[in-house]
Amino acid sequence: MVNAWTARECQCEKDRLEKLNVQKLFAELHVPKRYQGKTIQNFDQSLLKGRGYDMAVRYVERFDEIRHENTNGLAFIGPPGTGKTHLAYAILNALVPRVRSAICGSVPDLMEMLRPKSDRELGEQRLHALKTSELVVLDDLGAEQESSWVTERLFMILNARYNEQLPTIITSNVELGVLERIPGWGRVGSRITEMCHAVLCDGADHRKLKKTKNREG
Repeated sequence: MVNAWTARECQCEKDRLEKLNVQKLFAELHVPKRYQGKTIQNFDQSLLKGRGYDMAVRYVERFDEIRHENTNGLAFIGPPGTGKTHLAYAILNALVPRVRSAICGSVPDLMEMLRPKSDRELGEQRLHALKTSELVVLDDLGAEQESSWVTERLFMILNARYNEQLPTIITSNVELGVLERIPGWGRVGSRITEMCHAVLCDGADHRKLKKTKNREG
């Protein structure tokens, strides 16, 4: 007989092993040093026009409720330097203690890690993890080298997460309508539209502004 306490212990052990497995598969990936200390609280709201900051705050506060909804992800869309990646990693940093496993990375880096090389099985294991991890951050969607192989892998990841209603955070400099015009991307964009709330992030490029101020100083 398995009592409630034993069942909880078993689930905790499964969660721990899942997290260790993901860490092993993506040992080369981690929250970039630049974004390790990023939080919603230290985000400079003056850099951003629109609802990006408010949506990030609401998402973290209501995550335990939102995660069970049909549309339970966020897609931060806008030009470079408007804080999209800061907000995405701030959400991740806040939610890591509350999920079994999480994977984050730029889409170009993730696609490179999936490419078949000497260890094909490792690539398949990583693909499975991206499909099933409780939370995934796909940074810089649209910056990857385009090919039918990449498009198919992105669809496989997003379609699996869509079907299982797993939260996904996306950032992109490219509007979804533009991405959907890429051959094969219609179904990718369709999944993103239904699984993520699109959040427009507009404003001046804070990196260029910072560089200009440094020159003037």
